[in-house]
Amino acid sequence: MLLVKMLRQSKASALRVQLASLVGLLIRHLTFIEDDLANSGILGSLADGLRDKQEKVRRLSMAALGEFLFYISTQNDHSRNNNPPESPSKDTKSTSGWQVLNTLISLVSSILRKGEDDVTQPCALRTTENISSQGGQWAARFTSQDVISNLSYIYRGAGKQESIRLSAGSCLVRLVHFSPANIELVTERLSFKDIVSGLLKGTPREQQISLNLLNMAMLEAICTLILAGIFYLLWKIGTFSRPCVSH
Repeated sequence: MLLVKMLRQSKASALRVQLASLVGLLIRHLTFIEDDLANSGILGSLADGLRDKQEKVRRLSMAALGEFLFYISTQNDHSRNNNPPESPSKDTKSTSGWQVLNTLISLVSSILRKGEDDVTQPCALRTTENISSQGGQWAARFTSQDVISNLSYIYRGAGKQESIRLSAGSCLVRLVHFSPANIELVTERLSFKDIVSGLLKGTPREQQISLNLLNMAMLEAICTLILAGIFYLLWKIGTFSRPCVSH
């Protein structure tokens, strides 16, 4: 609680760097967090750190916030089998007492935009990748048109570091895996040529990403064709089964 209070009240960048680093280190090595911390304002304090002018404060705040969000998502994962899923548009409050507002999710997602600093963006990517692997409502909360557009831009960005590009590609695969209909958004931003090029010329990890995207695109196309065929057959059956009207 003292760390949270100091992080919230401190104005000195050097101290905020140390506090954010310490918070991230603690959460990374804890297996259980008391619910009291949920009411301490820690998430809001770390969110404020994402708006700091100092890159190091932003990076460490994002790293610590990512650890918290992943922890919260795993707590929700344990209990969602016993509870009906809610709309992803609603603010989520887990059974453990943690409430994560949509404004916080939007803030984290905004770091994936073009033009954001290359120091904080990898932490936001790692957070998105970890949380999207949980599936369910948490993956849904990170699945939006803007997020997919930003991830696609990063993945095909020639000037990006290879590790950052591949992390973005991994996020795309995970998000589409739990929401297959969004493969259409991906293929609108990554051309067939881009995907095949990654499959033929990329590193083994990039080839795996390209293969997964290609498989999901083909599966979605096949499902669409099958549904179209079923509707056509039903229409034909309905047409031929109509009784003739005699005069």
